[in-house]
Amino acid sequence: MSVIGAIQLLCLGLLGEYVARLFQSSQRRPQFLVGYDSLEDLGHHTYSEDND
Repeated sequence: MSVIGAIQLLCLGLLGEYVARLFQSSQRRPQFLVGYDSLEDLGHHTYSEDND
């Protein structure tokens, strides 16, 4: 009985991990944020600024 319960808990944990990762990837957030752009200090323009 304990072995079957342990297998069920393991499967439930794996399923929960899978659903959590699917939820996080479905939010479409960037994987990282750029805090500082050194090209702005040098006077370079980005592609989006040139199109405006």
